[in-house]
Amino acid sequence: MEELSLKKLLSKKSQSSIEFIILITFMLVVFTVVSVSVQKRIVDTQDVKTRNTVDQLKNVIFTEIEIAESMPVNYSKDFYLPLYLDGSEYLIGIDDGVELNVSYRGKEYVYFFPIDFKTASHLSLGWNNITKVKIGPGQIEYSFNVV
Repeated sequence: MEELSLKKLLSKKSQSSIEFIILITFMLVVFTVVSVSVQKRIVDTQDVKTRNTVDQLKNVIFTEIEIAESMPVNYSKDFYLPLYLDGSEYLIGIDDGVELNVSYRGKEYVYFFPIDFKTASHLSLGWNNITKVKIGPGQIEYSFNVV
């Protein structure tokens, strides 16, 4: 009889141990899912902030283009692009006079100009110049140059 009660006691202890292990495993799974979810939201928020910062830079350049379009021929204006965006370095360039490329925090952002620019145009950090000149009858050429 004593042997039977000892078996029951051991059986109850082993059942409690298994339930405890299952509970701990469940809690770890829940903790992992919550942690991954929070981390994803943080990364998404940083991506939105980075995108907004690059969009502000793009808006400076596109505003200069809109101003140049509305001005008469032989227009020229100097404008400044910051050396750092939100404390980080970036690269900026023009491809084939039709697209603006910005490399910032490991990502590449591409924007298409509303008008074509001279293919030899280029932008740099710091002072730049935008020009609008007449090159022939009914032909106007826009270009960016580093000052």
